[in-house]
Amino acid sequence: MYGSKENLAKATQSGDKTALMYMSYCLRDGIFGFKKNLYKARKFLQQLVDSGHALPGDYVNLAVLYEAIPGNPEAHDVLKAFNLYKQSAEMGDLIAQNNTAECYRCGIPGKLDENLAEAEKWYLLSAGESESDQTSPSNLLVTFQRQVYTSNKSTVPLQSRFRLWEMFSTTENQYGKPQPVDAIKHLQIAAEEGYTAAEREYGKLFLPGGFGMNTNPGIAKVWLLKAAEKGDEEAIQLLKSISLQEQDVQRTSPMISDSNVNKEKQHGKEVQLAKHSVSKLKSSEKVIDPEFDPLSELLQEKTFSNPFEPGSTMHIKFEQLRMSSEGPLGSEALKYKRQMFFHEDMFLQYPHSPTAKRYVKALKYFNNGLEILLNKDISEKVDGIHLLVKGYVTADHVCQGPIVAFKIKEFRDIAADGVRKDNKDYACRYFLVRNLRCTGDATDRQEILDREFLIKEIEDSNENNSLSRQILYELYYALGSFYTVTTQTDRALYCYQKAYDMEDVIDKGNDALRGIAYNKCELGDRESAIDFYKKYLETTPRCERRYPSAHFHLAAIYLSLKSKQLVFYHYEQGLKAEANRLPTHEPEDIKVKEMLKPTYDLLSANVCNNPDCQTPDDKNLKQCPCKLVRYCSTSCQKAHRPIHKKICTVKKSKH
Repeated sequence: MYGSKENLAKATQSGDKTALMYMSYCLRDGIFGFKKNLYKARKFLQQLVDSGHALPGDYVNLAVLYEAIPGNPEAHDVLKAFNLYKQSAEMGDLIAQNNTAECYRCGIPGKLDENLAEAEKWYLLSAGESESDQTSPSNLLVTFQRQVYTSNKSTVPLQSRFRLWEMFSTTENQYGKPQPVDAIKHLQIAAEEGYTAAEREYGKLFLPGGFGMNTNPGIAKVWLLKAAEKGDEEAIQLLKSISLQEQDVQRTSPMISDSNVNKEKQHGKEVQLAKHSVSKLKSSEKVIDPEFDPLSELLQEKTFSNPFEPGSTMHIKFEQLRMSSEGPLGSEALKYKRQMFFHEDMFLQYPHSPTAKRYVKALKYFNNGLEILLNKDISEKVDGIHLLVKGYVTADHVCQGPIVAFKIKEFRDIAADGVRKDNKDYACRYFLVRNLRCTGDATDRQEILDREFLIKEIEDSNENNSLSRQILYELYYALGSFYTVTTQTDRALYCYQKAYDMEDVIDKGNDALRGIAYNKCELGDRESAIDFYKKYLETTPRCERRYPSAHFHLAAIYLSLKSKQLVFYHYEQGLKAEANRLPTHEPEDIKVKEMLKPTYDLLSANVCNNPDCQTPDDKNLKQCPCKLVRYCSTSCQKAHRPIHKKICTVKKSKH
């Protein structure tokens, strides 16, 4: 640009902003005939920053120079570097955001206190999990910069995610205890994006003792291999160790039977599936020795009041692969997904959420029940079963854990003993029949008969206590779900209606309303279905897990009725409801939502998105800057803004 060293030097002396930048970088790196001089490089870059014409990256480079030059305090100023990083971070520079987070995480002795909440905030921004005002000029730069970093395979956002994994998987976070949901989420994303350390750590999750996950050597080897191929020494050593263990097993095996061969073939399939897509892997079924109790040694070593207490071995992730159903209610009734360990502290931070309060109540029952059942000094343990059941009927979703899985035979024996002593102990009876499966064989009918028989007994006994009626509700609801999945619509409606009639015994949204609405729609009665879905939405807390699904189903019904504006309204409300739920709730994965997405995208280009628009098919539509919706006029855009802003990617706009 300047032709020669002399011209660049003259432009620099005259205060040319571009020349200041070039001269600084030439002196910093000792290039283009200039001798390396960090002091002068910093002087010119500081002059550029002081002029107000510097880019965020210039602040970062200046901060590095304040860190890099050893010597007297004026030359080596870490606090000055931090302030520059933060200025650049506030302008959206990803490297600066990561470095600012590092400063807050570690602190600067005598100058900056450790602040883990601020560290988390800046790591999230660097990782792309949280955005500031996206309409600001600096954020336009962020968007461009993130695209450049992505195309260049930059590791900065992934490094931030890995740091978040390190914070959330330990007590080194603002909450003072591990946060398994967030920890594994960030680690998995970083691993899938190719960050070597994350690949190694993610692989280690599937080894014995790996953060509470189900052991699966097939998945572990795939991820460790990815890291090992990039030279990660720990991953290489772990793979060698796994290989030696497998060789030892083969040497000590008396013979290679057909079953051994089949297991080897199955293991090979797992590895291939993992290489194709880890998310689609299914764990091979394990044969558990009924005499083997992996918890006994742990329980002898330590007694704790809350088996899910943070810090205990059992509070982290516990995965169960259960059968999946392609039933119409998706994950609601019989489509089982990975189960997460929950503890009360996860929900105490949401005091205004009725759902969180219910989860805390359920976990108190559940954990107190486990405390009784696991206490060797208590001989009469039926009360523990009663408390487990209270937890199940209050919020079955959160009452999960490996203790029940490992101890299920023992717990069932306790429940059976309770029934022998008192045939009207409906809590113990319910515990024995609660796990309704959908296997497609004769066991289905037997399980249905067991539940129907228990329903009849409770109804004939005229038991009016709260627990018995809650059990009755859960029995009817589960049968309704089973009959829905197996397309026995009339029976499903009957069971859901019976559950709905007992809404006085539950302190949550009546999910039976959704079941009634779905089956009414299956029978072609769309108007009734709309009424029941709307009633569910009116009477259910917005933070409930299944609240968004009602909006998505309503959108599908209105699509069949060709009411385009209401399709937009309910689809957007469903997305909004998903965003506003508790963070422990995963996005809905029901088929109707997937079906609506391309339809919504297609129609949104030709229809005004304001549901109250009087001319919805106006051809002269203008797009919102987020490019998600279109409007025929400014008035329609303003009228729809309170709804659309929840999903609009332009948080503050001038329109």
